[in-house]
Amino acid sequence: MTNDPQTLTKKQAHPQGQPTPTTFITGDRLCASCGYNLIGQAISREPHYGLLIARCPECGVTAAVQEYPLLGRWAHRWALVLAAVWLLLMVAGWVGTSGMLMGLGLAASETAAQPYSSFIQQVFSQVESQAKLQAAAGTTPNSGPTTSLPPGTIVIQRSGGLQQITTIGGLLGGSAGFEKWWAAQDHADLLRQAGGWRVGLTAQTIVVWVFSALAMLAVGWVWATILVQLNRRRLLLWGGLILLLAAVFAAVPIIECLTTEPSWVWIAGRNQMTPSYLTMSMAIFFAGLAVGLCTGRSVARFMIRMLLPPRMRYSLAVLWTCDGHDLPKLHRVYH
Repeated sequence: MTNDPQTLTKKQAHPQGQPTPTTFITGDRLCASCGYNLIGQAISREPHYGLLIARCPECGVTAAVQEYPLLGRWAHRWALVLAAVWLLLMVAGWVGTSGMLMGLGLAASETAAQPYSSFIQQVFSQVESQAKLQAAAGTTPNSGPTTSLPPGTIVIQRSGGLQQITTIGGLLGGSAGFEKWWAAQDHADLLRQAGGWRVGLTAQTIVVWVFSALAMLAVGWVWATILVQLNRRRLLLWGGLILLLAAVFAAVPIIECLTTEPSWVWIAGRNQMTPSYLTMSMAIFFAGLAVGLCTGRSVARFMIRMLLPPRMRYSLAVLWTCDGHDLPKLHRVYH
């Protein structure tokens, strides 16, 4: 029975003399969705929550029996403002997550480049020391297979092959000397002498990978909980959009590394190692994000069961209904 003055309950005589209630709307009431007049529509009890409702025959929207005053035209305006704010937050979150994915990958690639940069520093320091000794002695020995090299060329024999620079004067010129020396090297062979791309696979790099992947896993949990209107497939599509934007961000340092001549040792190591390790790191971190997107709601439901009493779980029931699960059950209370 409703207390609404526009709702009337008539009692018809039952064959056995017991009254049978027949409830319907007797006053003018407009549907909140399409504006159809609901007068004469039957009132029924909603089976799940037991609430009294009437259904609009025009658009099928469920209308509550008890009526509340509307906010008027400001309701629509505030709805537009809130929708714009929500869209802005989603875009900011998308850009921020993509930037985080690329930034963590760049940090991991620079960590992986440190051993190779140390190797380059070691080789160049040895060549530079020999150049200074020869410059002090006034000699530039060129013998054997290197007699065809220009005068003043410094050659140092290493286990993996010959490393050379152009002139003693250029070598002693600071960063310009390194640039000339680096331009004369076979970079692929130098990386092979250092141990190949595996030279960056150190314990420090693995630690950065693990903690960064866990961070992206937590970000995936947050996105899965916020975007309750998306199913798992669409959540992964959202993750793909994040990865796509992160790849656009990552193209900037990769192009810089491939096109810029290094001016010193650590830049040389970074330029040669960043393209491969940045791509590898972003793939690992995206895997963590994808796992978080797929498991975030399950984790949220588990935390709700652990932290909230049964009667407080119904306010967060959308985390169950969005995945097609039954609502959290109330435990029977014994007095």
